[in-house]
Amino acid sequence: MAKAQYDNNMRGVAFYNDYKKNDSQPSYRGTLEIDGVEYKQSIWVKVGKNGKKFLSFSYEMAEEKKEVARKAAPTREENEEELDDEIPF
Repeated sequence: MAKAQYDNNMRGVAFYNDYKKNDSQPSYRGTLEIDGVEYKQSIWVKVGKNGKKFLSFSYEMAEEKKEVARKAAPTREENEEELDDEIPF
């Protein structure tokens, strides 16, 4: 059976976290794609001061994309080389 091609841009999915041991771990985990970049998403079910439940979200770039971004960004040493520490007095 051929794999169907889907446009997942601006779409995500989250599944219940069966391994949650405490409130600092997310209730749901999944992925989200924005403009071809995949992000990990973590979702917590929390209770506000008024007693109503709400969702709290956190996103981070997927590891392979992080590595590419890290390689593209200038390192601290490269930035320091550009600075001119000479003070003209």
